[in-house]
Amino acid sequence: MPSTPNSTNSVEATTVLLQAELPQLEEHQQAMQKELTAVSERLESVRGVPTALSALSATALLQTCTAEANAHVDAGSEATSIDPAAGTAPTAAEIAPADDPAVAQQKTPTPRKARNTSASTKN
Repeated sequence: MPSTPNSTNSVEATTVLLQAELPQLEEHQQAMQKELTAVSERLESVRGVPTALSALSATALLQTCTAEANAHVDAGSEATSIDPAAGTAPTAAEIAPADDPAVAQQKTPTPRKARNTSASTKN
């Protein structure tokens, strides 16, 4: 297929148009790379949020339970307050009044003393 002046002009015209479009495409590419970077950073940030919120929620729940238990203690019970740092809560016997029958059933028995198991030896 021999090249004609018309087809040569068409190739040259297309080349000129594409070369003129290159700077616009490069600018668009840079803008999209910046946007992708911003979206990626946001994505990483959001991925960590559920874990952080769960931890906060658990802490808030513990603080609420602690406050409620301490309020109950302040209301007249002789129990000790919950120490969130220790991670322990008072037993029902410690929180409820001593005359509460439900608590009386839950009290643990006093441990027995160990027997002396040493045998005397005879000569």
